[in-house]
Amino acid sequence: MTKPSQNYLKRIYKDPTHFKIQKKITNNGHFSHHVFLAKKFKNGQQKSLWFAKDLGGDRTETLAELLAQEISRLILSQQPKTRRLIKITKNKIQYFVLSKEIPHFDEKFFSTPHNQKLIVNNTITGLAATQILALWLNEIDFKPGNVGVDHDKKAVVKLDGG
Repeated sequence: MTKPSQNYLKRIYKDPTHFKIQKKITNNGHFSHHVFLAKKFKNGQQKSLWFAKDLGGDRTETLAELLAQEISRLILSQQPKTRRLIKITKNKIQYFVLSKEIPHFDEKFFSTPHNQKLIVNNTITGLAATQILALWLNEIDFKPGNVGVDHDKKAVVKLDGG
């Protein structure tokens, strides 16, 4: 059996040297894991912002969350790009799930009663599709804060596939 090419391996996970962790994000204890803001660099230039969810040494949970989010994105294209990052040091292996930033994401959209009209009038789309897909994927984390609106695409977005 031949070894997979280097290009194939790059598609499976992101190279940790391309990312610089900027700061830990605190959310009044609402996160189940440590979450960090990370900047992605290419050729020395910042390319994009990502959120890095630290899953410690739990490879299985990392793969399950990544798979759920990417299936979700395959079916509903407004979902954020998700990748796996593996940080290997001398003493441990650490897994992260990376989610690309959605610049105008509003996680408090559903907390505002007058916003319901935007969904009923079809100005914001995708709530039913997102709920059905989350059910189909056996999503256990469908809650305010993980579901919001991308105002650029005028669509409902589900974050955090874990």
